[in-house]
Amino acid sequence: MAMQQAMPTAMSQFSSRKRRLLTFETFAPGPENELPYNAVRRVAESPVTFLNPLVIIGDTGLGKTHLLDAAVHTRLLRDPNLKVRHLSGEQFMFEFTTALRDREGLAFKELNYNADLFVIDAAEFLACKEKTLEEFMYVVEYFVSRDIQMIISMTQSPGTIVGIPDRLRSMLLHGLVTEIRPPGVELRRKIISAQFHDIENFLLPEVLDYLADKLYDPRILIGAIQRLRSISELGHYIDVDKAEFYLAAEIRASRKIVTIDKIIEAIRERYGVTTDAIKGPRRQREIVRPRQLVMYLACELTKMSYPQIGKKLGRRDHTTVMHGRNKIEELLKTDWELQRTVEEVKRAFL
Repeated sequence: MAMQQAMPTAMSQFSSRKRRLLTFETFAPGPENELPYNAVRRVAESPVTFLNPLVIIGDTGLGKTHLLDAAVHTRLLRDPNLKVRHLSGEQFMFEFTTALRDREGLAFKELNYNADLFVIDAAEFLACKEKTLEEFMYVVEYFVSRDIQMIISMTQSPGTIVGIPDRLRSMLLHGLVTEIRPPGVELRRKIISAQFHDIENFLLPEVLDYLADKLYDPRILIGAIQRLRSISELGHYIDVDKAEFYLAAEIRASRKIVTIDKIIEAIRERYGVTTDAIKGPRRQREIVRPRQLVMYLACELTKMSYPQIGKKLGRRDHTTVMHGRNKIEELLKTDWELQRTVEEVKRAFL
């Protein structure tokens, strides 16, 4: 059919991507992404029905696409004849609307339903697109009912994303939904090591530590190191001062973008508590005070609303966030040590 000829095959899509070496071997697992990593690797190496659909959520740049590509790469290595449907949410919408326009709806359905593995990246793109979502819902229902593996990535959980029908939401929540969180300093170091096996040949260890501490976004971090590699290959010696000079714009931008995840990391390191403890249900004073500090600083340094902050802190009610902010404001009137802590944290971001 004309449509089938016009569409790139899953194999050709993946072949263009795999030059980036997005495999499990180049992915750096850590506490922030360990469950998604293990789940995707499990279905790639030994498909299991209880992880279907497998939905990976997280902000952009944290490794969702890397894991999806690694899964496809692994499955095709094990079975080169496997029929894989591997595309983005935007591509799914484009192909569906093209099929409607060209009256090739049946060919589009066959292209989807004939797959042995269905992988879709950035599925949140389909939200609020009624007809496309309906078609995607039929695809999900088809694969899940037949125990054919689906792997889906989204920026938000299906339980909270706006603009998808409840029936589809329920199906997406039927399997496993697992989140990749922003990497802390230690995981950022692991990401560097995983991406640059020869890094000791062109950068000093203290430069790597400096970059891992200053650059929060993994994509910016990797891009910065690639840039320093090019400068090093031109014969320039790079120490911490030179790295700071060459990457001044990236470092300034990283400082200016304050997110609640950065605030949590700063408070976690200062108070010696875990991210899970801050987001969890424990109510001991040594946990509650850091949690309230995160609430206060998120209100002061970000544009997030009370409900948004509560959602990031273990789905807490907005009134809990208001109480936490008010509590810290009251303590700041008399607690000089707390004042110093707040000022130091703020100064680190600004």
